[in-house]
Amino acid sequence: MTDNTKIKLIGGALLALLAISTAGWLVTTVRVERAERRLTNAVAASAKAESEAAAHKLEAAEYIQQIASLESQLAEIRSTTAKQDEKLKNTTTNTRNARNDLERIRRTSPNPNNANAGANAVCERLGSVGHPC
Repeated sequence: MTDNTKIKLIGGALLALLAISTAGWLVTTVRVERAERRLTNAVAASAKAESEAAAHKLEAAEYIQQIASLESQLAEIRSTTAKQDEKLKNTTTNTRNARNDLERIRRTSPNPNNANAGANAVCERLGSVGHPC
């Protein structure tokens, strides 16, 4: 083998090594760029998800406030209803008692004047609770 051939072989080997190194560098660069793009996309998706999560959290807080307000209103309505029911029961009881008193006076009174006086008193009582005779 001559020196010229050896130099050509060494030059070819160096050229092949340079080509392989360049190809490896290009492949590595492409992979790094792809990884960076995926990372950028993942960061953007994460930021979007965080933004949506914050919006949903605010929306949930608004719903919680609305629920609390509605529960408070419902409690007030129930309280008012209970008071009205009690008032209605008392009114019904008073009306029934007044009518019973009127009937008792009409049945037991032999004197028509006393019966009319008692009936007038009961009618006045009925009128005070909102029921005519």
